Amino acid sequence: MDILNGWPLFLSSSLTSWTVVPDDAEIIKACINNDISALRGLLTTKKAHMTDVTSDGFTLLRVCGFSDYPNIIVWNLLTVLKFAIRAGHYDVVKFLLDNGANPNQTFGKRATSPLNNAFLTGRPDIIRLLLHAKGDLEYVNRRAWTSIYYIWDPDPEISAHSSAVIAQILDICAAHHFDCWNFRDIAGWAPLHRAAAFGHEADIRKLFNLGFINRRATPLTAANWSPIQCAARFGNLSTFKYLSKDYCTPNLQQMFDRRGWSLLHLAAASDSEEMISHLLSLGLDPRATSDPAYFMLPEELEFKSLTPRTIADHYQHGEIYDRAMRAAGLSDHTSNMERSEANEEKLIELG
Repeated sequence: MDILNGWPLFLSSSLTSWTVVPDDAEIIKACINNDISALRGLLTTKKAHMTDVTSDGFTLLRVCGFSDYPNIIVWNLLTVLKFAIRAGHYDVVKFLLDNGANPNQTFGKRATSPLNNAFLTGRPDIIRLLLHAKGDLEYVNRRAWTSIYYIWDPDPEISAHSSAVIAQILDICAAHHFDCWNFRDIAGWAPLHRAAAFGHEADIRKLFNLGFINRRATPLTAANWSPIQCAARFGNLSTFKYLSKDYCTPNLQQMFDRRGWSLLHLAAASDSEEMISHLLSLGLDPRATSDPAYFMLPEELEFKSLTPRTIADHYQHGEIYDRAMRAAGLSDHTSNMERSEANEEKLIELG
């Protein structure tokens, strides 16, 4: 599917009767604390219900992107199943599913699914449990993401998954005939782009070895980024080196995105000294200038020809960039050149 030319939108919220409970309700505590005995007691005595939800601020949200449903308004609700999955309590998740919890009930402002959260927490056992309960592996939420996107999350509060766990999850997807390996979100990112940006070399190798992705014809994002450009932008040297095996050095030197940014421009926006150093060792030109553009640029950089050094300064990574330049023996030449250009501009203004 090509996300830029339209994508399926699903609204799994149904006409369910909800019971809104406080964030510190006993059933929520029982889910978080892995207390099945308390859960059973609350449900048996009708003091709690499988349809209990928290309000998360009771924000009324219009369904973003659902042009076919202009009058639908959705409560931003969090289900008890979400708390159990996020806490990683397999037995509680199983208990809730066995007692009628809907494995496809979405929650939150992005309409994330239980499987979305299981992928985020990196729990193959809970993923299998939800799939056994008929969880929808190919559900697309309001972020235009399937569950596989959540494997690679840069959020520092989310523990990164080991490559062994990721391989196990990818094998589960293949075994269940997952068919969205090349699905792209609204920015044109496929799972491979996220793996290149935030994963590890072993993740890329696993994705290719599964045979569902054509490594010779990987898609481009809206910014015309291939996966290797995503790796450069987010300073992921592990995935970059693996992906670079498919390119000769001159091709890497002449690779530009929609704005005319080279790989070195992209790396300058990251905080990775090792990525910048590696690209300089490949002969990327620190004097190269981008095309004047406005796409994906802050206002102060719009319609300007930018050097990698200018970009590093903008993202407050100038010191990192300079260290890489000095290590490559290029700092004096480039710094003097930019200082000279700046002085010439000042003289012109004074003249």
